[in-house]
Amino acid sequence: MNNIVVLTSSRADYGILRPLLKLLDASHECHLQLIIFGSHLSKEYGSTVNEIISDGYHILYKLDTLPIGDKQIDIIVSMAETIKSFASIWNSITTKIDLVIGLGDRYEMFAAILSTIHFDIDIAHIHGGETTLGALDNKYRHFITIASSIHFCSTQQYYDRVVELIDDNKNIFNVGALGLDNLLNFIPFSIPVMKEKFGVDFSIPTLLVVYHPETVNHKQNDRKLQTLIRALTILQEEYQIVINYPNADITGIEAREALNNFISSQKNVHGLEHFGTQGYFSAISHSLLLIGNSSSGIIEAASLNSFVLNIGDRQKGRAQSNNTFNVPFDEDLIVSESKKIMTLGTYNGINIYQSQFNSSASRIFTSLQVYLNEK
Repeated sequence: MNNIVVLTSSRADYGILRPLLKLLDASHECHLQLIIFGSHLSKEYGSTVNEIISDGYHILYKLDTLPIGDKQIDIIVSMAETIKSFASIWNSITTKIDLVIGLGDRYEMFAAILSTIHFDIDIAHIHGGETTLGALDNKYRHFITIASSIHFCSTQQYYDRVVELIDDNKNIFNVGALGLDNLLNFIPFSIPVMKEKFGVDFSIPTLLVVYHPETVNHKQNDRKLQTLIRALTILQEEYQIVINYPNADITGIEAREALNNFISSQKNVHGLEHFGTQGYFSAISHSLLLIGNSSSGIIEAASLNSFVLNIGDRQKGRAQSNNTFNVPFDEDLIVSESKKIMTLGTYNGINIYQSQFNSSASRIFTSLQVYLNEK
């Protein structure tokens, strides 16, 4: 029996991990345990720990590691506390675990993985090798790659980059984007169900907005967000705007306050904290366009036949399918490009993140079994 610990720190990574968690939990060869931290325990961010509890997974630890503010010092202090908390955990259970699984690139995931270094713990990393030049996550992601023992990449390009980073091609797998497994049997909530669950009528022509602060050159974030808000003010004259609130990042609290002020001043604009995986994908499906700078626009939207207007540099450098159009934070361009894209109808092209296998989760699960059996 292999003891596997999965780290999850936000609504985003948990939604992506779900297909793999189901396989690990059902296996007689694995004992699955989760460590919950980051924004999961925060009421402000939707108390998403309740979703994990509802799914019935064994939670090994719940750690409140959310920063008390959104300034650089708040993030750094939170990272230090996260390292300290995880060091204590690894010190007590290191001989009882065979593998730790971490996904992505956020600062709290970086801190959790950094704390494993002196405990000789094997790390499996999902979504390594990618590039996001407008976010410090880019540095965190590459560190996690270097610290990991087995790697699951979403494209051949990212596989090649991981080979360069670790100077080896052993235990690296191109498996496609794990989160796309959530769409294998996906049926969107109907419009009436969306209205019942979230209080938003998607029968009205809707633009879904998902904005996160850029963590590189963050001093410009307020200006950039105000530019976006001015563009949305124009667009809301013709379309309903639904805003999914940003993650916990540098200037994230300021961004939420600005968005709340905008939402409260407009009748045709709605804000939602947490859709859940099926609700979020349903929202994309029922919207005319996804606007913002979320990785979900780059990775998942193409498989939902949706076009995306990607704004700014947060996702700069990340490989894109042909459903994605890019503009800077420019009010006129955001408005004009949004209207132009909506004339294209439905996206029917490929998603470059789609796995060559039937299931990314199955490929990861099989590779993990081989790796652990050979240890």
